[in-house]
Amino acid sequence: MNKATSIYLDAVRFLAAVTVFLGHAAARSNTDGLFWQVVPLANTAVIVFFVLSGYVIAYVTATRESQAFVYAASRFGRLYSVALPAIFLTGICEYLVLPPEAYAYPNGAWDAVWRYFGISTFASQFWFLGNGEPLLNPPFWSLSYEVAYYVAAGFLIFGKGIGRIIGVAVVAAFAGPTIMALAPIWFLGYGAYYYSHRVRLGALPALTLYLVSFAVLVASPSLDGIRFADVKNFSASFDHLLPRIVSDYVGGIAFTVHLVAFHALASKAEPILVKYERFLRWLGSLTFVLYLFHYPLLKLFAFYGI
Repeated sequence: MNKATSIYLDAVRFLAAVTVFLGHAAARSNTDGLFWQVVPLANTAVIVFFVLSGYVIAYVTATRESQAFVYAASRFGRLYSVALPAIFLTGICEYLVLPPEAYAYPNGAWDAVWRYFGISTFASQFWFLGNGEPLLNPPFWSLSYEVAYYVAAGFLIFGKGIGRIIGVAVVAAFAGPTIMALAPIWFLGYGAYYYSHRVRLGALPALTLYLVSFAVLVASPSLDGIRFADVKNFSASFDHLLPRIVSDYVGGIAFTVHLVAFHALASKAEPILVKYERFLRWLGSLTFVLYLFHYPLLKLFAFYGI
């Protein structure tokens, strides 16, 4: 990955996290709807994360993580280094904000324990658990998706013969249809890494695709709510996914094109990006912390009027 693309990914990653933060901050209980315009883009920002994640996994497995153990250790090391402090913070904020009565959680204390178990194992959205996340940290939902895709990609990259097929099938069986329904979006990012290194786009076509894909990405939330009755009847587990699945795919495809187009423009953008490299790298390093820490802190500050 060239330097310009790497810096750009850090900048985009941070902007996506800020978008999620502002989308949640817009809740009436937090800021009385101050950032309401950003709300439709919050889910699109998560789709951007999925595509980015696939792109980065393609890069690291092609360049430095050539063994399954190294790949697994790196993935879970990065996840737990931020997730564990976030879980601890969430517990503290819930203790300070939520009422002590059992009804704070729908099914009492055991419901809370089960939810924390789900996020601790990154399985909160796996269909056999069906428990969801702690009340004060719903952004954890996307990590179940990420981990399922990490593991599936690991089997595909490092597995051999029938073993890789069985491995992916087991992941799909545990994760469930809702998570696997969005798997192609993650793998679009994986494919974009290799495609961007094989295709050559001229400056004008690349710039056109770059701008048009960005416009489509921003407009994609307008497609929320499109439903397909015949698919809806397939499984109740799709109920919360269907209203946005079209916008998710349109946004995912648009951002994939955006990445490929930027790669073709990287050499022209490099002088500008290198100038601000240190700052953009620093912002990129804050992304995961901002994503997992912002919601409980928003609720804590709102509760105490800070």
